[in-house]
Amino acid sequence: MEDENLMSEEREKIYYWKNSLTWTIEDGVLNIEARKYKGHPVGVFSQLYYDFLKGKSERELEGYFSQYESRAARIIKLFVQDLMANGFLVSAIASPLELFQSQYQFIGDDYPEHFFLVKDNVDRYVEAKKHRFDSRQRSSSIVLVNTNDLPEVLHRRTSTRRFDVTKKVDMQVFNDLLISLCQKQHGESITYYYPSAGGLYPLNMYVFVKEGRVKGVSGGLYKLNPANHALIPHQLDADINTDAQYFTNKEIAKESAFTIYFTYDGEVNMQKYKGQGYFYGILETGILLGLISYYAEYLGLGSCVIGDMEFGKIESYFELNTNEVYMQSIELGMKLMIP
Repeated sequence: MEDENLMSEEREKIYYWKNSLTWTIEDGVLNIEARKYKGHPVGVFSQLYYDFLKGKSERELEGYFSQYESRAARIIKLFVQDLMANGFLVSAIASPLELFQSQYQFIGDDYPEHFFLVKDNVDRYVEAKKHRFDSRQRSSSIVLVNTNDLPEVLHRRTSTRRFDVTKKVDMQVFNDLLISLCQKQHGESITYYYPSAGGLYPLNMYVFVKEGRVKGVSGGLYKLNPANHALIPHQLDADINTDAQYFTNKEIAKESAFTIYFTYDGEVNMQKYKGQGYFYGILETGILLGLISYYAEYLGLGSCVIGDMEFGKIESYFELNTNEVYMQSIELGMKLMIP
């Protein structure tokens, strides 16, 4: 295992254009997203674009620049370095946001720019989407009978948006929840409490504990080792506050007792599944969030999945590997009992 990790870290970087890059050349100006370039880069860009579609390794780059005369080579080298610095040329997998943002162009933009920043607007939008099935009943439909025989935990589960900051999470409860994310021995084989494509389990889990909010656990950022059933101190002095949260989630993150962050490591399953491995990692994230949500409810904890945040503001604390990307997080703590 150590040899595999070493190989992935020592592998030479190969640079490609970032996913869904947009560019135009108009009136002698090269526009790459929000940046503009003039002069020599404009004349060579078409060939440069084609060459990097096939990828260029760090070793190939010096030879690549040598095809130009010395002054032009210096300019193009600086141009390429600028493309790298601005994330137009990349050597690692894209974040989910970068991967999927181009798909929005196929959806009609029916709402004004700041529509979803107003709570009443969001509430009306959500309510309308919940009723989207109302007119789809047919006479040949098989009507399902509502039953109360489902497990009580299914009836109780709901997203918790208010946590009780005066109550600490019991160490045993904290332990039991995290154990559900760990390996278990099944005869001669190693298994988990949730499924993963090919049994590869490419997700990593980081746990940020607020100081004084979990009995017997010091505050800080930990990384879960599922094989050893252990929380490994990762950055105990990490200053993770609400700055990385959008305004709708700031109170949730402020009041929760601890947060679990999920990342996907493409080095674990992409060699077997190619790009589809990323998709499987996304599915596995959803499976894990469901497992934690229901098990937390069973243990008496409240939980709230955070769909979006500015992870870049806290990413340095996690020290992610080259092809490891943030997926999603879940806030947990004691529910605030409102009369």
